[in-house]
Amino acid sequence: MSNFLIEIFTEELPPTALKKLSTSLAELSLNFLSKDKLIEEEFNYKVFATPRRLGFLIQGVSLSAPTRKEKVRLVPKNIGLGKKGEILAPLENKIKSLLINEDKKGSFNESQYLKEIYTEDVNGKYFIFIDILREGITIEESVQKNFPSCLKKLPVPKLMKYQKVTNQEIKGDIEFIRPVRGVVSMIDDKLINIQVLGLQSSNLTNGHRFLGKDGIKIKSAAEYESQLFELGKVIVDFGERREKIKQSVIKICNQENCKPIIDNNLLDEITALCEWPIALLCHFDSDFLSLPKECLILTMQRHQKYIPLTEEDGTLSNKFIVITNNEPKDTTKIKMGNEKVLRARLNDAHFFFLKDQEKPLIERKHDLSAVMYHNLLGTLSDRTKRIKSLLIDWG
Repeated sequence: MSNFLIEIFTEELPPTALKKLSTSLAELSLNFLSKDKLIEEEFNYKVFATPRRLGFLIQGVSLSAPTRKEKVRLVPKNIGLGKKGEILAPLENKIKSLLINEDKKGSFNESQYLKEIYTEDVNGKYFIFIDILREGITIEESVQKNFPSCLKKLPVPKLMKYQKVTNQEIKGDIEFIRPVRGVVSMIDDKLINIQVLGLQSSNLTNGHRFLGKDGIKIKSAAEYESQLFELGKVIVDFGERREKIKQSVIKICNQENCKPIIDNNLLDEITALCEWPIALLCHFDSDFLSLPKECLILTMQRHQKYIPLTEEDGTLSNKFIVITNNEPKDTTKIKMGNEKVLRARLNDAHFFFLKDQEKPLIERKHDLSAVMYHNLLGTLSDRTKRIKSLLIDWG
């Protein structure tokens, strides 16, 4: 039972599309391997997804598909065999072409094929058939043939067109979700040579941008995950990285007697933004708690991908958690930087909140007349009146 590994090493991928892209890549590859009879009955696969790589590991692939018997229809009996059963030219030519396609050398032997051919009735007409033993495709051949088309079928929200430059020569336009910098393709400890997206596959990959090593030589498909963890400082398994973030948040909350405000979508997006997640506790000025909590939560979650915290009584805390993609010895500057960014955003929110309160809402009614809703439907004021009349009619 062999292991098959693919990694597409890219520039930073869009976080909201990452999980779907990596899952689709694995499923599309499983489909063509299954069609080529290269997946064993007991198989397992893992999907790898980080901000800079898409990949998967399939455990339980065959090096080659089993030999199979295939029934091939040749020509109608009336033009293939003579009255005495001898082989006629149309059948002879058909068998010769079949020999060429099957890469079988040797001269045509009429007596040999007279023993192997047989006739069958197909919708009232007799045809000549022959059974051919076809050698199973190897996994190298299957990957070389099918994997490039898998990349074109990925659910990419928007393609990026870029050019590969080698020795100051432009090699033409390449299209993918982000520029690709490397491709790893291996079966166990053997490299599978494929050429995709203007690159030749290898067994070399890169680790974390700041913490890990570059030019990591993958020893085998099975060791890929552990090598990237130890040498590259990258947790390639999306689910494992997600769980680490979740447990880190729970640990901080237990220490601070707080509760996190986080849903699955935010947790997935944060997971897609880091390869080596580290959770840090930060604070903002408690004066900002005078703002509506919805405004504070929105600013932290949507704009900054921070995790807001609540006190034990359910009130919003001035503490929040940052998930950073770095692990310096001193985290003071990272905390200060994130607190500074949030302070600027909350200052903006505070300014506009006070500005909105200067004028009562009822006095803004006339402002609707200055905003065009549609050139055929009038202003927002006209739209408001229509909605009001409908509500009255509906009681």
